[in-house]
Amino acid sequence: MSVKSLRKAALAAVAMLASMQCAQAGVTNLLTNGSFENNGGVGEIGNNTTLADWSAASGAFINIANGNADISGFPTSYGTMYLYGPGNGVSNGFTGSPDGGSFVASDPGFNPGALSQTVSGLTAGTDYTLSFQWAQAEAYVSQSHLGSTTSGWQVTLGSDTQSTAVSTLPSWGFADWTTENFTFTATSSSEMLSFLAIGSGATAMALLDGVVLSEYSPPAAVPEPGTMVMAGLLSLGGGIVAVRRGRAKSKNDATLVA
Repeated sequence: MSVKSLRKAALAAVAMLASMQCAQAGVTNLLTNGSFENNGGVGEIGNNTTLADWSAASGAFINIANGNADISGFPTSYGTMYLYGPGNGVSNGFTGSPDGGSFVASDPGFNPGALSQTVSGLTAGTDYTLSFQWAQAEAYVSQSHLGSTTSGWQVTLGSDTQSTAVSTLPSWGFADWTTENFTFTATSSSEMLSFLAIGSGATAMALLDGVVLSEYSPPAAVPEPGTMVMAGLLSLGGGIVAVRRGRAKSKNDATLVA
Protein backbone atom coordinates (compact mmCIF):
# COMPACT_ATOMS: atom_id res chain seq x y z
CA MET A 1 0.00 0.00 0.00
CA SER A 2 1.38 3.45 -0.89
CA VAL A 3 1.90 6.28 1.63
CA LYS A 4 -0.87 8.22 -0.11
CA SER A 5 -3.32 5.34 0.29
CA LEU A 6 -2.39 4.92 3.97
CA ARG A 7 -2.96 8.63 4.55
CA LYS A 8 -6.44 8.41 3.01
CA ALA A 9 -7.26 5.36 5.13
CA ALA A 10 -6.13 7.08 8.33
CA LEU A 11 -8.17 10.20 7.59
CA ALA A 12 -11.22 8.04 6.85
CA ALA A 13 -10.79 6.31 10.21
CA VAL A 14 -10.65 9.68 11.98
CA ALA A 15 -13.83 10.82 10.19
CA MET A 16 -15.62 7.61 11.13
CA LEU A 17 -14.68 7.95 14.80
CA ALA A 18 -15.80 11.59 14.77
CA SER A 19 -19.16 10.66 13.32
CA MET A 20 -19.61 8.11 16.13
CA GLN A 21 -19.44 10.94 18.63
CA CYS A 22 -22.35 12.74 16.96
CA ALA A 23 -24.48 9.72 16.24
CA GLN A 24 -27.75 9.41 18.13
CA ALA A 25 -29.06 5.99 19.01
CA GLY A 26 -32.56 5.35 17.69
CA VAL A 27 -35.22 5.63 20.38
CA THR A 28 -38.77 4.31 20.61
CA ASN A 29 -41.33 6.94 21.56
CA LEU A 30 -43.73 5.48 24.13
CA LEU A 31 -46.18 8.30 23.42
CA THR A 32 -48.68 8.57 20.59
CA ASN A 33 -49.07 11.78 18.59
CA GLY A 34 -46.23 13.46 20.44
CA SER A 35 -45.84 15.93 17.56
CA PHE A 36 -49.55 16.88 17.75
CA GLU A 37 -50.03 16.42 14.00
CA ASN A 38 -53.12 14.22 14.37
CA ASN A 39 -55.69 16.92 15.08
CA GLY A 40 -58.84 18.53 13.75
CA GLY A 41 -57.06 21.67 12.55
CA VAL A 42 -55.99 24.83 14.32
CA GLY A 43 -58.29 26.05 17.06
CA GLU A 44 -59.33 25.61 20.68
CA ILE A 45 -59.36 22.00 21.89
CA GLY A 46 -62.84 21.03 23.03
CA ASN A 47 -64.45 23.95 21.25
CA ASN A 48 -63.71 23.84 17.53
CA THR A 49 -60.93 21.27 17.16
CA THR A 50 -59.71 17.96 18.56
CA LEU A 51 -56.35 16.43 19.43
CA ALA A 52 -55.99 12.67 19.07
CA ASP A 53 -54.59 10.58 21.95
CA TRP A 54 -54.43 13.53 24.37
CA SER A 55 -56.99 14.79 26.87
CA ALA A 56 -57.43 18.43 27.84
CA ALA A 57 -58.79 19.24 31.28
CA SER A 58 -62.39 20.45 31.27
CA GLY A 59 -62.56 24.18 30.62
CA ALA A 60 -58.83 24.49 29.97
CA PHE A 61 -57.86 27.04 27.34
CA ILE A 62 -55.51 24.89 25.23
CA ASN A 63 -55.13 25.44 21.50
CA ILE A 64 -53.64 23.93 18.36
CA ALA A 65 -51.63 26.45 16.33
CA ASN A 66 -48.92 26.44 13.67
CA GLY A 67 -46.28 28.65 12.12
CA ASN A 68 -48.98 30.93 10.65
CA ALA A 69 -50.27 31.91 14.09
CA ASP A 70 -49.00 35.45 13.53
CA ILE A 71 -50.69 35.67 10.11
CA SER A 72 -53.98 33.77 10.07
CA GLY A 73 -54.21 32.94 13.78
CA PHE A 74 -56.45 30.18 15.15
CA PRO A 75 -60.18 30.25 16.02
CA THR A 76 -61.23 30.19 19.68
CA SER A 77 -64.45 30.74 21.60
CA TYR A 78 -63.25 34.31 22.15
CA GLY A 79 -62.61 35.06 18.48
CA THR A 80 -59.64 34.49 16.21
CA MET A 81 -56.47 34.60 18.28
CA TYR A 82 -53.02 35.51 17.01
CA LEU A 83 -49.51 35.29 18.36
CA TYR A 84 -47.45 38.45 18.03
CA GLY A 85 -44.84 38.09 15.30
CA PRO A 86 -43.55 39.40 11.98
CA GLY A 87 -46.85 38.49 10.30
CA ASN A 88 -48.63 41.23 12.27
CA GLY A 89 -45.86 43.78 12.24
CA VAL A 90 -43.92 42.79 15.37
CA SER A 91 -40.27 41.90 14.76
CA ASN A 92 -39.86 39.61 17.76
CA GLY A 93 -38.42 36.58 15.95
CA PHE A 94 -41.54 34.42 16.20
CA THR A 95 -41.23 31.18 14.25
CA GLY A 96 -43.05 27.90 14.00
CA SER A 97 -41.89 24.83 15.85
CA PRO A 98 -38.60 23.22 14.74
CA ASP A 99 -40.53 19.93 14.90
CA GLY A 100 -42.69 21.32 12.09
CA GLY A 101 -46.44 21.57 11.58
CA SER A 102 -48.78 21.91 14.54
CA PHE A 103 -47.93 22.76 18.13
CA VAL A 104 -49.85 23.30 21.37
CA ALA A 105 -50.43 26.81 22.74
CA SER A 106 -51.72 27.03 26.31
CA ASP A 107 -52.49 30.11 28.40
CA PRO A 108 -51.20 29.81 31.99
CA GLY A 109 -53.01 32.93 33.13
CA PHE A 110 -56.49 32.24 31.75
CA ASN A 111 -58.39 29.01 32.41
CA PRO A 112 -55.23 26.91 32.84
CA GLY A 113 -55.55 23.14 32.73
CA ALA A 114 -53.46 20.08 31.97
CA LEU A 115 -52.97 18.26 28.70
CA SER A 116 -52.45 14.59 29.45
CA GLN A 117 -51.94 11.10 28.04
CA THR A 118 -51.80 7.71 29.77
CA VAL A 119 -48.54 5.91 29.03
CA SER A 120 -48.45 2.10 29.09
CA GLY A 121 -45.61 -0.38 28.73
CA LEU A 122 -43.47 1.11 31.48
CA THR A 123 -41.33 -0.91 33.89
CA ALA A 124 -41.42 0.07 37.56
CA GLY A 125 -38.01 1.22 38.77
CA THR A 126 -36.78 2.03 35.25
CA ASP A 127 -35.66 5.53 34.28
CA TYR A 128 -37.24 7.25 31.29
CA THR A 129 -36.19 10.36 29.40
CA LEU A 130 -38.82 12.91 28.46
CA SER A 131 -37.75 15.30 25.73
CA PHE A 132 -39.82 18.16 24.34
CA GLN A 133 -39.54 21.53 22.64
CA TRP A 134 -41.15 24.64 24.04
CA ALA A 135 -41.25 28.40 23.59
CA GLN A 136 -42.92 31.50 25.05
CA ALA A 137 -45.22 33.81 23.13
CA GLU A 138 -47.85 36.49 23.68
CA ALA A 139 -51.32 36.29 22.15
CA TYR A 140 -54.02 38.78 21.24
CA VAL A 141 -57.51 38.95 19.78
CA SER A 142 -57.79 42.66 19.01
CA GLN A 143 -54.19 43.95 19.17
CA SER A 144 -54.52 44.57 22.89
CA HIS A 145 -51.99 43.46 25.48
CA LEU A 146 -51.56 43.52 29.24
CA GLY A 147 -47.83 44.14 29.50
CA SER A 148 -45.16 41.56 30.27
CA THR A 149 -46.03 37.93 30.92
CA THR A 150 -44.38 34.78 32.25
CA SER A 151 -44.79 31.20 31.13
CA GLY A 152 -43.30 27.73 31.31
CA TRP A 153 -44.36 24.11 31.71
CA GLN A 154 -44.98 21.91 34.72
CA VAL A 155 -44.62 18.26 33.74
CA THR A 156 -45.85 15.29 35.75
CA LEU A 157 -45.34 11.57 35.18
CA GLY A 158 -47.11 9.49 37.82
CA SER A 159 -46.37 11.22 41.12
CA ASP A 160 -43.15 12.94 40.01
CA THR A 161 -43.37 16.59 38.91
CA GLN A 162 -40.68 18.71 37.27
CA SER A 163 -40.82 22.19 35.76
CA THR A 164 -39.05 24.28 33.16
CA ALA A 165 -37.71 27.70 33.95
CA VAL A 166 -40.34 30.44 34.09
CA SER A 167 -39.02 33.72 32.75
CA THR A 168 -40.48 37.12 31.99
CA LEU A 169 -41.47 37.96 28.44
CA PRO A 170 -41.81 41.65 27.50
CA SER A 171 -44.89 43.02 25.76
CA TRP A 172 -45.36 41.58 22.25
CA GLY A 173 -42.42 39.28 22.93
CA PHE A 174 -41.31 35.82 21.89
CA ALA A 175 -38.73 33.52 23.50
CA ASP A 176 -37.36 31.08 20.94
CA TRP A 177 -37.86 27.34 20.95
CA THR A 178 -35.63 25.28 23.20
CA THR A 179 -35.32 21.56 23.93
CA GLU A 180 -35.94 20.36 27.48
CA ASN A 181 -34.97 16.94 28.85
CA PHE A 182 -36.28 15.46 32.11
CA THR A 183 -35.61 12.05 33.63
CA PHE A 184 -38.42 10.23 35.43
CA THR A 185 -38.45 6.91 37.26
CA ALA A 186 -41.57 4.83 36.64
CA THR A 187 -43.37 3.43 39.66
CA SER A 188 -45.88 1.29 37.76
CA SER A 189 -46.48 -0.14 34.29
CA SER A 190 -49.00 2.58 33.39
CA GLU A 191 -48.80 6.22 34.41
CA MET A 192 -50.33 9.56 33.46
CA LEU A 193 -48.13 12.11 31.72
CA SER A 194 -49.40 15.68 31.90
CA PHE A 195 -48.30 19.13 30.81
CA LEU A 196 -49.62 22.19 32.64
CA ALA A 197 -48.76 25.70 31.46
CA ILE A 198 -47.56 27.81 34.39
CA GLY A 199 -46.95 31.54 34.63
CA SER A 200 -48.96 34.74 34.70
CA GLY A 201 -50.63 37.23 32.40
CA ALA A 202 -53.87 36.76 30.47
CA THR A 203 -52.05 37.07 27.13
CA ALA A 204 -49.25 34.62 27.94
CA MET A 205 -48.87 31.54 25.77
CA ALA A 206 -46.65 28.56 26.53
CA LEU A 207 -45.92 26.62 23.33
CA LEU A 208 -45.19 22.89 23.21
CA ASP A 209 -44.18 20.35 20.55
CA GLY A 210 -42.05 17.29 19.79
CA VAL A 211 -42.79 15.31 22.95
CA VAL A 212 -40.83 12.04 23.19
CA LEU A 213 -40.77 9.61 26.12
CA SER A 214 -38.21 6.82 25.87
CA GLU A 215 -36.30 4.47 28.12
CA TYR A 216 -33.23 6.19 29.49
CA SER A 217 -30.03 5.14 27.76
CA PRO A 218 -26.67 6.35 29.11
CA PRO A 219 -24.56 7.99 26.39
CA ALA A 220 -22.05 5.60 24.86
CA ALA A 221 -18.43 6.27 25.72
CA VAL A 222 -16.60 7.53 22.66
CA PRO A 223 -13.06 8.90 22.26
CA GLU A 224 -12.54 12.64 22.63
CA PRO A 225 -11.92 14.47 19.31
CA GLY A 226 -8.25 15.00 20.22
CA THR A 227 -7.82 11.33 20.99
CA MET A 228 -9.44 10.36 17.69
CA VAL A 229 -7.14 12.65 15.73
CA MET A 230 -4.09 11.32 17.57
CA ALA A 231 -5.15 7.73 16.87
CA GLY A 232 -5.50 8.53 13.20
CA LEU A 233 -2.12 10.23 13.06
CA LEU A 234 -0.45 7.35 14.88
CA SER A 235 -2.05 4.94 12.45
CA LEU A 236 -0.84 7.04 9.55
CA GLY A 237 2.67 7.30 11.01
CA GLY A 238 2.85 3.56 11.61
CA GLY A 239 1.76 2.85 8.06
CA ILE A 240 4.35 5.22 6.61
CA VAL A 241 7.13 3.60 8.67
CA ALA A 242 6.03 0.14 7.49
CA VAL A 243 6.04 1.24 3.84
CA ARG A 244 9.49 2.82 4.14
CA ARG A 245 10.89 -0.28 5.83
CA GLY A 246 9.44 -2.42 3.07
CA ARG A 247 11.04 -0.22 0.46
CA ALA A 248 14.41 -0.30 2.26
CA LYS A 249 14.26 -4.10 2.52
CA SER A 250 13.48 -4.41 -1.18
CA LYS A 251 16.40 -2.15 -2.02
CA ASN A 252 18.82 -4.15 0.16
CA ASP A 253 17.64 -7.39 -1.35
CA ALA A 254 18.19 -6.02 -4.82
CA THR A 255 21.72 -4.90 -3.86
CA LEU A 256 22.60 -8.37 -2.53
CA VAL A 257 21.37 -10.02 -5.67
CA ALA A 258 23.44 -7.67 -7.80
